[in-house]
Amino acid sequence: MNIKKFVSALVIMSCVAGLSACTEAVSNTEQNQVEVEQSQDVQLKNGQVDNDTNQSDGLDLSDVKYVGYETTKDEKLEEAIHKTMPEYDKETFGPVKYYYNKVDLNGDKKEEIFTVLYGSYVSGSGGGTGLLFDNNYNLVTRFSLVRTPIIISDNKTNGWNDILMHVSGGGVESFYAQMKFDGKTYPSNPSVQSEVKPGTKVQGKAIIANEITFNTGIELN
Repeated sequence: MNIKKFVSALVIMSCVAGLSACTEAVSNTEQNQVEVEQSQDVQLKNGQVDNDTNQSDGLDLSDVKYVGYETTKDEKLEEAIHKTMPEYDKETFGPVKYYYNKVDLNGDKKEEIFTVLYGSYVSGSGGGTGLLFDNNYNLVTRFSLVRTPIIISDNKTNGWNDILMHVSGGGVESFYAQMKFDGKTYPSNPSVQSEVKPGTKVQGKAIIANEITFNTGIELN
């Protein structure tokens, strides 16, 4: 009986020691994750975004500058977003998060606002909803099937920068679509626009370029 008690005690001690080791491993993992997230935050504050490739669907993106999305809540932008979908109600349709950058697309030294929305109400497997507003928060174009990052090309059409959007999903062979300004607006659906030819060297900048996850973005009120 004493031997059995001794063996039982050893088993219990082993389990406790193993649990302690597991707890310590989990704690170390969580700490490492916090350090990684803090490192990413510092990079974004410094305007740096890691990208592991300069090639995408046969394009040369080595001259493209990557810009992370803004993290400051913009109440005027939120008001403008709500105007584009007046029927939206958070309790009914679920939360929507938005990501945005400000960029001068027409060379007038006034920044337009490019916004991408994600949530069950505004996005799906093909991408999110994109909204382009002028500097007075008036809607210029509503885009569907938007994937990030969005490349603002140095090439211009009718005085506005061309926009390159990545198209994939839904069984479609992925490609970059060329979105050209027609004098009033941009095309709304990138999936039906002409493809940027493979081998093209793109010059410009990519906006909303850092990683989008469940915990990022600004929740729409």
